[in-house]
Amino acid sequence: MSCSPVHVQLISTKVSYMSLKSCPLPHPMFTGRTDIIQQMHMFFSTGHKRLSYVIYGVGGSGKSQTAYKFINEAQHPPEGQPRFSQVFFIDVTSKETCDADWKSIALSANVDASAEDAVKWLSEQKNDWIVIFNNADDPALDLYPYIPKCHHGNLIFTTRNPSLNVHASSTNGCLHLPMLLPEDALSLFWKASGNFDLDKEAAVQLLKVNLLNFVYVLQLISTKELGHHALAIGQAGTFIRQQHLEVKTYLALYHQKADQAVLLTHKDQQSTDDYKYAVFPTFDLSFEQLTPLAIKFIQIFAFFHHSNISPHIFQKAYDGRLELTTVNNEEKQNLLAAQDFLDQFTSPSPSPSSSFHLLKCTAVFTQLCSYSLLLFDVANNSYYLHPLVHEWAVTKMEDNVITSTQILAEHLLGLSAADTSIADVAYQRSLVPHLQPVLRGHTLMTTNNLALTLRSLGKFAEAEQMQRELLQKRQEILGPDHPETLITMHNLGETLHTLEKFAEAEQMQRELLQKRQEILGPDHPHTLISMNHLANTLDSLGKSDEAQEIRAQLDALKNLMSTG
Repeated sequence: MSCSPVHVQLISTKVSYMSLKSCPLPHPMFTGRTDIIQQMHMFFSTGHKRLSYVIYGVGGSGKSQTAYKFINEAQHPPEGQPRFSQVFFIDVTSKETCDADWKSIALSANVDASAEDAVKWLSEQKNDWIVIFNNADDPALDLYPYIPKCHHGNLIFTTRNPSLNVHASSTNGCLHLPMLLPEDALSLFWKASGNFDLDKEAAVQLLKVNLLNFVYVLQLISTKELGHHALAIGQAGTFIRQQHLEVKTYLALYHQKADQAVLLTHKDQQSTDDYKYAVFPTFDLSFEQLTPLAIKFIQIFAFFHHSNISPHIFQKAYDGRLELTTVNNEEKQNLLAAQDFLDQFTSPSPSPSSSFHLLKCTAVFTQLCSYSLLLFDVANNSYYLHPLVHEWAVTKMEDNVITSTQILAEHLLGLSAADTSIADVAYQRSLVPHLQPVLRGHTLMTTNNLALTLRSLGKFAEAEQMQRELLQKRQEILGPDHPETLITMHNLGETLHTLEKFAEAEQMQRELLQKRQEILGPDHPHTLISMNHLANTLDSLGKSDEAQEIRAQLDALKNLMSTG
């Protein structure tokens, strides 16, 4: 009895594909993602139309591993037949690797040996096949020519580039792969550190026996340190096992910047999967594709807080750059780098409100997002970096570049904080996460603007600390009688009064009043303001008689000025 034509085609197809690249198995330590894989099973079980699924996220987060795990489960169910008639695996790291894998399919199918012919051939196969486009990270590589033009079949894309969501067959087919859940991160660390056979619950119970060690492990895998990042946690556990280290020792090494870079670039010589990069080298792959301007942005972000980043920081800095004329010559020289950087964003067709080229700035943000070096926070309408990307960015600079970029970042924040009006309180609040990294303040103008921002947000204690440092610097650099020094004395006096440190406020305001009377004259507006503020402080100290006397003098001066 002869086989039917369809049956013959299926048999020959199976045989000829034996030499093709197979979808890799998931890593032996693959942990978690149960809900996501279940969602994928449900997604690919609906209907008979073309289904396309995109997994995107930070490098090393487990995108490929999640796809491998799904395929392995789909093709080896506990009961029944494999979900897909054939699995095709395409390495999309580059155009060359993509072409090579499609050509292998063409040769196995006995069609002309070109990628185009292979894609066309597969589109004509009515079987329920699936193609995995793995590591589709290069935004410059157009995948459209490599996608079969048909209404059947199935596709999975793994990528750092969220713009590939355009290839998803529905909104349910777009997955931004999150970091591991805390319990899954803990389980992965436990497996990697040598306790492979323990399940999640047993790992937690064993760690709790040694509570201190448990605390160290939780700290290491936390969002503040390894950030529940799959590759980083697996790498850390493996290193601890190989070097016979205690977790607290690894944690101490990790907190040393030089050692941290070594730990996050270490790769076990004995591979257990097809992924050949450690954490930082994974990010390096994306860095090598960036434009010079995008590189400068990621370096600047290294000195911001890793969250709440917005193009408006740069727009506000651009609009505030006119303040450069108010600083001393030495500081002005340092700020020229900030002005040169911002001048790149002068729009060829400025709007009435600003000449800042916002589209040019957002294009840089988009490029960084296309490699998942920068991520978008929908809830807060801002951008953020994974903590490991934030740490890695510093390693991409030489020492001299680190110093100059840190100063540039401070200048940009300082210029961005120049407007402390009540109308801008919401924006000022968005700057708060970035203030702590630059509290040292390399420039007087930056420190002054950030201090005023803190004060306007009601963070008076932090403002006081910054204003004290600013006053000392201005006295040393500009001199005790310089107008900017006197303004700082005024601002600090007001902050001290608000904090109810009335005795200190009185002392500073008396000194300021004396200087302004001597330098500006008794009837200068700044002198009159100082008199009024001192009177208010004296009232708070219960020195009402002296306060009344000063107010009488103030009224007399005002009357004299009005009649003169």
